Amino acid sequence: MAIGDAVAVLLGTGVEAYQPASGVEVQLTAIMRNGATDDLFIYDGTNSVTIMVGQYEPHAPVAGESGAYNSSIMINNTYYIRKTGTTDFYYSSGVQTGA
Repeated sequence: MAIGDAVAVLLGTGVEAYQPASGVEVQLTAIMRNGATDDLFIYDGTNSVTIMVGQYEPHAPVAGESGAYNSSIMINNTYYIRKTGTTDFYYSSGVQTGA
């Protein structure tokens, strides 16, 4: 991959994480999910900051679906996204900003 390439991430129904390769930065600009149970965090292996809380449904055009749009979440090999729980799917998209 190169700077400017589109990035799409699917986190399934298990406890999963998306961690770019060493030296790669990714800017996530949209996050969607199909439920209202599992939390999504920025995670460094020890500490976490919540991005989406399981029971909160921002911008929910359809009951049980939610998303965060026009966001700017920078992740890399040190700070990445992690999903807990075993119910929801999370879909995110963005662009690679560093290599």
